[in-house]
Amino acid sequence: MRAQDLANVTSYREWVLLGYLVCPDELLRVTSIDIALVVLKENLVLPLFRDEYILLHEEYQLYVLPRILETKRLAKAGRSKQKEADLEYSVAKQVEKVLSKVHEQALLSCDSIHHERRILLKQEIGRMVLFFSDQPSLLAPNIQMVFSALALAQSDVTW
Repeated sequence: MRAQDLANVTSYREWVLLGYLVCPDELLRVTSIDIALVVLKENLVLPLFRDEYILLHEEYQLYVLPRILETKRLAKAGRSKQKEADLEYSVAKQVEKVLSKVHEQALLSCDSIHHERRILLKQEIGRMVLFFSDQPSLLAPNIQMVFSALALAQSDVTW
């Protein structure tokens, strides 16, 4: 992963969360639920602008889960071919189960995930300070990595 990608990782997470909130049917793809699970476990709120934010898990329970339940009901009714309906039903059932449990998992694991991330960021930024104070001529070629570390630190502070 490039340093430029690391600087934008917070934006990627936010766009994943917003994308699945706006298009809940995309969660019915086989690999989508894994991506959503990882991102939902790490976040409780989604900042929009300054002090405006979304309570993620409430919004997912309010808007996404009913859509998944409707898809599950339609698949059970067999509106399409039987084999496709069975697959769609099983995926919808899995998504429903994951969305129901991810809030409790987030409450339990979110704090420890961010605590570990803060420790790692503190150590790495400390190493960068020591390294670049010893070798200031290497700062310019590695400035993108410094900005990436600072962006990650900022996102964790605002968390």
